[in-house]
Amino acid sequence: MQYITKKSKYTLAFILLISIPMFIITSCTTTQNKERQIDSVEPIVKQEKLFEFTTETKSGVPLKDVIVTVNASGAPEIAYSDENGYVKVKIPSEGDVRINLKKEGYETQTITVNLNTQQSINRRYRLREINQTQSNKAPADNSANNNVIGNNRVNDESSNVRKSITNNNNNSENKASNSVEAQDFLFNIENCRKTSSDEKQCTLLITNQVEERKLVIYGNYGRGGQSRIIDSSGNEIIASRVALGKKSNRAYVSSVMLTNVPIKATIVFKGLIEKDINTISITASSKSNSYKNFNVNFFPNS
Repeated sequence: MQYITKKSKYTLAFILLISIPMFIITSCTTTQNKERQIDSVEPIVKQEKLFEFTTETKSGVPLKDVIVTVNASGAPEIAYSDENGYVKVKIPSEGDVRINLKKEGYETQTITVNLNTQQSINRRYRLREINQTQSNKAPADNSANNNVIGNNRVNDESSNVRKSITNNNNNSENKASNSVEAQDFLFNIENCRKTSSDEKQCTLLITNQVEERKLVIYGNYGRGGQSRIIDSSGNEIIASRVALGKKSNRAYVSSVMLTNVPIKATIVFKGLIEKDINTISITASSKSNSYKNFNVNFFPNS
């Protein structure tokens, strides 16, 4: 009986000696496999879905050319409603996305969309028309801010240069070498020429005279900013497209301006110009003044 007990003890000790190393090896292998699984997990890519909607007046009439600005991750994306008021944009399938709807003569509307919680993806949004009293006040407010940069009023001579641009509609080109300095940018208008019977294109060279910074030039961004020309009969034409360097858009374009490196800008105005151009007004903003709009005005016939 005593012999059997001793043998059992030796057998148990032998089993333990073999089991412990095997347990350690198995644990290490399992840990390595888990690490490999963790390393093999790919980063999650946010999925996008189409978001379709229409823009209308309060009475249900489709609104064309509503400026749609999508604020998700990264830079804002811009789209426009078509003749039926239809808009189609891509937005993240999860999380809140802010979309701004702008059109001249209508109140700006901001909507928040979350495709994860809101199942319907085809909607109608109606914009409220600004009443006549507000419409009459708006031009006065804009003119008051023409020569105001931030909270400082700049001298007329520094923001507006009154020189002559030869306006010859038969030759379809206006030669110019006028320069305006504003917010330490130098705006040099080279020419304004007819590209069709109802379209003019003005070309400028813009130079940043201080440290590197971003500049925004507005075409037709509604109440957010507009460039325009006014002929001698008082007809106003809003810009239909603006380009800065290689970027082009109907609403606005932006570019990082290097120090003392001129960049070409073109602004297209589509509409019947009956008489000579009386005023060219370019609306811009820059990061250095917290993106507050300032106007650069040229007076060709003064």
